[in-house]
Amino acid sequence: MANISGAIRHVKKGEDILRQGESGEYAYIIDSGRVEILIENNNGEIERIEEGPGSLFGEVALLARTKRAATVKAVEDCTLITVTPDDFIRRIEAADPILRMVTKNLISYCRNKLELEDDHSAPYDDVRAKMKNKTLSGHTQELVSSIKMEHALNKAIEQNELQLYYQPIINLESFNTCGFEALMRWKHPTDGMIPPNVFIPVAEDTGLIVKLSEWALREATAALERIQAMPNAPENLYCSVNFSSHDLSKPSFLDELVEAVNNTKLHPRQIKIEITERLLILQPEVAAKTLKACKDAGFSIAIDDFGTGYSSLSYLQDFPIDTLKIDRAFVQKMATDKTSEELIRTIIQLGKTLNMDIIAEGAEEAHEVEKLKELNCDMVQGYYFAKPMPEDELASCFKNWKTE
Repeated sequence: MANISGAIRHVKKGEDILRQGESGEYAYIIDSGRVEILIENNNGEIERIEEGPGSLFGEVALLARTKRAATVKAVEDCTLITVTPDDFIRRIEAADPILRMVTKNLISYCRNKLELEDDHSAPYDDVRAKMKNKTLSGHTQELVSSIKMEHALNKAIEQNELQLYYQPIINLESFNTCGFEALMRWKHPTDGMIPPNVFIPVAEDTGLIVKLSEWALREATAALERIQAMPNAPENLYCSVNFSSHDLSKPSFLDELVEAVNNTKLHPRQIKIEITERLLILQPEVAAKTLKACKDAGFSIAIDDFGTGYSSLSYLQDFPIDTLKIDRAFVQKMATDKTSEELIRTIIQLGKTLNMDIIAEGAEEAHEVEKLKELNCDMVQGYYFAKPMPEDELASCFKNWKTE
C-alpha cells in the first residue's frame, strides 16, 4: 500500500513550506524527510527546531485562518501529507457522538481565543512549548496510512476506480439464481486490487463510507436493470446492497433509495438493504425509524452475519427484517462442530417462525450445500456455486445449478 497517495506534497531540500506571518489554510504531517521550524520570539531571536517523519505542524490552520506562527523549511527532500479543514471536520463528524461534541466545544474555545489574540503573534514561549512533543503517538504509521487511504479513496471515486462485483444467491429448492449481493472492489491504477477489508474500515472511520454507499446504490440499481434483461435471467431478481450506520443516519437515505429505483424499471422489493446486527444494537432508535420507512416504501431488509456476538434477539421483533443471513463461520464449521450445526438449525427454525427468509453464507463444499438444504435453509451464497464476479460475467449464472 506504500505507493498509494492522495493529497501529497513533495518539497525539495531548502524550499520554504510555510512562512511566519502568512495566512494558513492547511496542516501537514511529515511522511518522509525532515523540516526545520524557525520561530522568531518577541526579541527578534530565532530558535530552530528540527522535526522528522510522523510530526505534525501548521495544525492551528484547521481551527481558524490565522497567521502562521513560524517559518518551516525543508532540510531534506520531503513528502508531506496535507490535512485540510474538510478532512478534519469529516473525521470529527464520523466520531463517537460524545467525542464529537467535546471536540467541537474545544474547537469553539480555541477559535474564540485565537480571535481575541487577533493579529498578534502567539507568545514565543507558547509556540516553543507547542513544538515540543509534536511527534504523533506510536500509532503514527497507522494514522498516516489512514489519511493517505482517505485521500486516495476520494480520488478513486472521482476517477472511477471503484467497481461492484456480484455474488449469486442460489435458491435451494429450484437451484436457480434468485439474486446477487453487490460487493465493492477498488482497482488502484498502480497498486492493483485493494481488498475491501483494507479500505472499507478506513471509509467507515472517516465517514467516506457515505460517498461509497451512494455510489454503490446508483451503480447496483442500474446494473440490476441490465442484468434482469440478460438472456435466461429469471424474473424478479434482487440485489443486496450493504449500508452502514452513517448511511441510515442520513435524513436523505430513503429519498436516495427511491430516486435510484425510480431511475430504472425496477420495483423497490428488488433492492435489499443489508445491514449488520451491530448497527441495530448500537443505533436502535435511528435504525428502527429509518428501516420502517424503507419497509413501508417497499424495500426489503436483510441482517448480515446473523448470530455473531449478541445474545439479545429482541430486535427481531422490533425491526422490519425480511431476511437473516447466517454467518459463514457457522457454515464452515458445520461438518466438524455439532454445535454449529445446531445453531444453524435453530436460526433457520427461528426465521421460519418469524416468516423470514434464510440465506447461508460461505458454502464451499457440496456436503455443506446438501446439509443446508436438509436443514430447510432457503438460499445459499458461497464459492461452491460462484465467487463474486463483474457484471459482464453474470450471464453464466442463469442456469440450473447442481450439487455433485
